[in-house]
Amino acid sequence: MEQNKIAINHLETGNQSKQHIELAIKALEKQIPKDVVRERAAIKTCPVCDSVVNKNYCQNCGQKLNY
Repeated sequence: MEQNKIAINHLETGNQSKQHIELAIKALEKQIPKDVVRERAAIKTCPVCDSVVNKNYCQNCGQKLNY
């Protein structure tokens, strides 16, 4: 993630183009599965937004999850 931010800062494009690139990177990063946080056997939460989850994607923030 940090490398992406460094690369974006070196672009010589307009501010709006940088915003579009940052938005695309955020969307792509959400496709990388992250392990769910298991607080108890039956309750699992998203590692990004701490919402309770029970699917392959967080219904709150869209993060792809790995069980």
